[in-house]
This record gives sequence, C-alpha cells and structure tokens, in this order.
Amino acid sequence: MISAHRAATEIKLEQEKLPAVLLCLRSQGWEPAVLAAEQEFLRHAGIEPSEKSYRFAGGRLGQRGSVGDVFFKDGDMFFLDLGSPGRPGSEFDFVSVAAPDGESTLITGVVVNDGTRDAVDVWRPFADAVEVSIKSSVDGRRARYMRFDWTEIDNEPTGRLHEILSDTDEGPASFSRAQLDAALTTGAETLSSDFAREMLIEISKAGFVRATDLLAKWSRRLPEGEAEAAIESLKGCGLLATKHLLICRTDSSPLTEFDDPAELEAVKDLRHPSCNRRFADELLKEGYSVSPLGRSLIEKSHWMTVFVTERLVSAGVPADSIFWNMTEAGEEVDIVLSFLDEVWILELKDRDFGPGDAYPFNYRLARYSPQRAMIVTTGTVMADAKRVIAEMVREAGTPMFLGSRPRPIKPLYVEGLDAVLDAARRQVAVATMAHASSHVASLGPATGFDLRRVLRQRLR
Repeated sequence: MISAHRAATEIKLEQEKLPAVLLCLRSQGWEPAVLAAEQEFLRHAGIEPSEKSYRFAGGRLGQRGSVGDVFFKDGDMFFLDLGSPGRPGSEFDFVSVAAPDGESTLITGVVVNDGTRDAVDVWRPFADAVEVSIKSSVDGRRARYMRFDWTEIDNEPTGRLHEILSDTDEGPASFSRAQLDAALTTGAETLSSDFAREMLIEISKAGFVRATDLLAKWSRRLPEGEAEAAIESLKGCGLLATKHLLICRTDSSPLTEFDDPAELEAVKDLRHPSCNRRFADELLKEGYSVSPLGRSLIEKSHWMTVFVTERLVSAGVPADSIFWNMTEAGEEVDIVLSFLDEVWILELKDRDFGPGDAYPFNYRLARYSPQRAMIVTTGTVMADAKRVIAEMVREAGTPMFLGSRPRPIKPLYVEGLDAVLDAARRQVAVATMAHASSHVASLGPATGFDLRRVLRQRLR
C-alpha cells in the first residue's frame, strides 16, 4: 500500500527565486523533473537555459498562482509547491486564510510507493534539502533569520466526520470508539462460523444447557466430530461458561449448580427432601451457559462489528479512526470511519440484506454524504434491494435532486464473511490512490502536467 505525507510553512520567498532553488536541489542530487523538461524544451527552441522560467505562473497566462516542481527518486514522488505572496500554494483546501503579508505558503510532500516505510521519514531528507537550497538562494542576512515551521497537513480527521459526530440537530451523536483486543477478535472469529454462532444463540435463549443434551442434538445436525469441535471452540475462547448441575437420580430434577465441582464437598451431606438421598450421591452433570463476553458479542450481532473492524485494521485503516454504533436523530450506523480525508459508512447484516433495509440505508447515504459505503452481509444482498438502491442513487444524481450536494455513490456489496478482507483491501487501495493523487493534483497547472495520471501510471 502506498503512503503519503504533506507539510506546509510560511516563508518570505519570491517565486522568481524558485529556479535558483531548484538548481541548488539538483546539485544535492534532487533532479527537478519539470525544470529538466523545460530546459530540454528551450534547447530544442535554440534558447540557452537560464534561471528565468518561460512557463506561465500557475499554468495560466496573466494569473499569479503557484509554481513548483516534482522529483522522482528511489521509486518515490516528491513535490514542492510555492504560492505567490498572500496566496496558498495551488489553493489547497487545507489553507483557510492567506499567508501573512509578504509571505508565501510553501508546500512539500512525498508519495511513497509502499507502506513499509514511514512517509515522514522519507520526506524529511527532501525537506532538509529544500531548506538548504532556499537559504543558499537568498542573501545571508535573510537566510540567517529564515525559519521553517513545517505543519503537517495529512492524517487529520475530516471536518465532515466531525460534523456528523458532534454537530447534529439533536446534539452530539452517540458512538463508541473501536476497541479491539485478543478476547474480542478471537471470539468474533469463532462466531463467524454459522454453526458456532447458532449454537451460542441457542444456549443464550435456554439460559443453561446440559453438555450431553447439547452434544446429542448438534451431533445429529453436523458431520461426525464437528459438534464437539464447535463446543470446544466456544469454550476455548471464553464464550461459554461451564457449570456443574446437581440433579436428582430419581426424577432428574435440578437441585443446585456449581462453577467448580469441588464446591459439592461443602454441601455433600445435605439431603434431597424428595428422595432423601445425600447430595454426594446424586448426579453431577456438566452444562453450559453463555459467558459475559459471549453475551456481549451476540447482542445486536456485535461480533460482526468486531470481525469487520479487525479486517479493516488488517487492510490498513487505523483503529482509532473507526467508530461503532453511531446513533443520532434515531438513525444508527454500524461503523463510520475517517480514512485519508474520506468518510466511510458500513452497514452490517447477520442475514440477507433485503429491500426493507435499502430505504433506511439510502437515507443514511443522503444524510451523511460519505465518500465510500459498504454493505456487509453474512448472506446476500437481494436483487430487489440492489434495484432500490440503484434507482435511488440514479434519481439523487439528477440535477433536480443533486443541487449543490455531492454526487451520490453506489455502495460496495460484500456478500459473505470470506469476502470482507479482500473488499477492505481493495477499498483501502482505491482510497489511498485517491488521497495520493489529491496531493499532486493541484500542482498540475503549475507544472503543465496531469500529475494524477503520472502517479497512477507509476504505481500500477
């Protein structure tokens, strides 16, 4: 997975100084690709290259926008963008106010071609080289007092997600932050088995089930050995609490239960009034009830929330950007997350997703305007539900309904738990590419190249 980093600072540097800065960067081993292309163009035109640039500032005649360049090194793509005084470089969205009088916004960044290296660590030598080059391109007095206070402008929660979570008509939305630990993820993994899940729900409804009865019933439904394996898996991950039930030998009526069979020793001499037999002589049978952990996971199918969250984290989404069960104005979203300046919502169903589910889901799409949406089901997304969603997305995308709202998106359908991880990885890859492309897109007019296409082609 690719990664990216971008940072900005305000400095007093005229755009006319940029060619000298780029030449200094070249002397340090950072080849400015756009400058090299411009100089090659001038050679073909019979003009000796100099520090004077023949490109339009900002890519448009008569408009003072930004100037910059791109650098390709060790498979990574670095960029530098300098706005004119009082204007942000390339008018990036993150800049809410213009730089102070006489100062320009300088943006530097990198798109790293794999996720195994930290983008900040890769960016730092480039930023150092930029600082040295700028100081070398101005007089000593200015260089002495020049400071570079880089401000990271990546990996911030989106303003839209902040609005969703904290600024609603009925006050702040209620939600919980994703919390993953070994017990939860192991339990959720176990409950991803249909048989184990059905067994635990059955025990929960009964309250207590004798081990012999449970095994006998499920052995008739499952191939040989699988019932025992399912019970052991539920016990092994702490979803079942083992109880020991003391029953009458005569009529099988329950007398009492113990967590530990050794507890019988303390009451062994008590007698059952019905048969006058000592407790020590009655039958002690093992049985099961649902543990607090198991109950928390099957309540509202929370196991599925944990299961999908673990897959999202494995695919590269930070756990601290994931929120569970967001509720506001009577609407609940199973999972909402902020990732690379995007808002995602996920609808989870421990069954088929039907047309009755499609209408409230479409309402959430319209209300929250996410960049991505996923419907994850243990079964299928029914054809009628897909038709309802497609019709509403099509109608919402017409000029009559669209207005100034973002164009509606079609959700990704994930049918079956085995498909969740692959779907999450594909969505993360697409979002990562979109995020990286946004870093360089606005620099295109200043360079004269469609840098998004360049980036996509390099990383294919």
